[in-house]
Amino acid sequence: MPSSRLLQQIHKASARFLAPLTPEETFESIVEESIKLVGAKYGSILLEEDGQLNRIYSSDPVLYSSVPLKRGYAFQSFETKKAFAVGSRGLWRAHPELKDLGTRSVIFVPLIYADQSIGVLTLHLSKERKVADKKIKVLSLFATVASSAIRKTQLYNEAWEAIKDRDLHKNVENILEKIYQASLGFLVSTNLKDLYKNIVDESIKLVGAKHGSVFLYDGKELNRVYASDPMFYKVIPRQGGFVYSSFEGGKPSMIYQNELKEAQSAHPALKKLAAGSIIFIPLSFHGTRVGILTVQSAKNMQFSPRERDVLALFGGFATLALRNAQLLAESTDAVQARDLFISMASHELRTPLTAVNGYVQLLARKLDSTLHPQESKWAQELKWETSRLKRLINDLLAVDLIKKGELPYKFEPTDIADAVSRAIAEFKFSYPDHGIILRNLLKERNPQVLGDANKLAQVFTNILTNAGKFTPKNKQIKVILSSHRSNYLINIKDQGRGISQKDLTRIFEGFYKGEKNYEEGMGLGLFISKDIIKRHKGTISVESEIGKGTTLTIVLPKYKNGS
Repeated sequence: MPSSRLLQQIHKASARFLAPLTPEETFESIVEESIKLVGAKYGSILLEEDGQLNRIYSSDPVLYSSVPLKRGYAFQSFETKKAFAVGSRGLWRAHPELKDLGTRSVIFVPLIYADQSIGVLTLHLSKERKVADKKIKVLSLFATVASSAIRKTQLYNEAWEAIKDRDLHKNVENILEKIYQASLGFLVSTNLKDLYKNIVDESIKLVGAKHGSVFLYDGKELNRVYASDPMFYKVIPRQGGFVYSSFEGGKPSMIYQNELKEAQSAHPALKKLAAGSIIFIPLSFHGTRVGILTVQSAKNMQFSPRERDVLALFGGFATLALRNAQLLAESTDAVQARDLFISMASHELRTPLTAVNGYVQLLARKLDSTLHPQESKWAQELKWETSRLKRLINDLLAVDLIKKGELPYKFEPTDIADAVSRAIAEFKFSYPDHGIILRNLLKERNPQVLGDANKLAQVFTNILTNAGKFTPKNKQIKVILSSHRSNYLINIKDQGRGISQKDLTRIFEGFYKGEKNYEEGMGLGLFISKDIIKRHKGTISVESEIGKGTTLTIVLPKYKNGS
């Protein structure tokens, strides 16, 4: 029977269990006190779950890689409910990793509660000698108290879970609030790299993890696009491994010690990033697999199913943010490619077109319409098409300069009525069969704005050209000049087919022509016009109704000497 001094030691060691402890604190206390009792070097606790003994705490991370064998010493102690010690000869053969750890003998002590084995306490000694029976008896007695402490902690946790289930609604609200707060960071992510980091950082905060990674699927394989530690980039996921299994299965999953050993065997770099467990969260969008989020705990911590579920919910927000960012990046790349093409094409086409235009005009003057009526007609049509092509290229150049902020302006006092008249004259030349009426309601003799006369004429020409395209020849186009307080108003009303409400909100966008619009042009006229009017500190607006025509209204500030 143990001496009174040893009983006092056991009593003193057990006193720590009287305070309310978390499971992690309880396991740590048991191992620390048992190490002191017998002068061991290391210790660990294995608990039974579904017929397996899982090492849930160890004083040294290396022991997590030592998986108990089904017919090994740990299971033997668990099943027989007996404590015993084993020397190095038997240990090293089954567990060679213990040799490097310096273990010379191990004491196996069953943890028993209510006459049922719940686990095993192991103590590693660094000296090769027979362990005294007294030490084994002391540990067995201490293990009885320790088993009660473990069961007390488990019951406390179960009770706490029951309380949390009772308050499930409140808990869900708290979880959703945390996820919502975590997701707010996605709004400030300016690019994909920032977003990857944000997703990992927030998932780590949500469950108190240590590391995390984001993998994206490129149609063939999963690629790690971000990791919280550079060491992870050395770990390439295997086909058939845990990452691919979770991704292909489409369900969140977790792995613990036994599976971790398998993962570390396949990826030695993982040993340096010791973990207690890993959560895998598949990322999918409308049934399409996008990638996977992995979150790794600290070495002495294990995730709970609740934490897995929290991350699964968070993964939905993360996937949506990822998909939006990807689409934005693709759109940005497409726009940049388009703008580069426009810039290059418009400049490269301008020079040969100038030469072609010169020869066409020369040919049109040389051909006598009376002697060569058919050839003369062809030359005139060619001249018209060349002029149209020149206008299109000029529009492309204007868009390129607008985007660069380099469209040149020459601001000076400009007669607004004269600019409108110039546009009407050009319209009559291009659309001789269309009727157009100008109503000048201005009382000023010289109605001036501070502007670029050529740019303003271009705006009015663009709008009249659109009106001519969509107005039947037997219908008239009205242009009304008027003033209101400190502004001039130019209203251009056609009697065309009108614009749908859906298209109305987008007609000032570049390259937008609307649905079922097969007319010539590239949809740049109104985009350029709006930018020009904006530079003149004015506004341009549109009203339209299907079957009743369209009215565009331009408002420009009056010019006053000295202003």
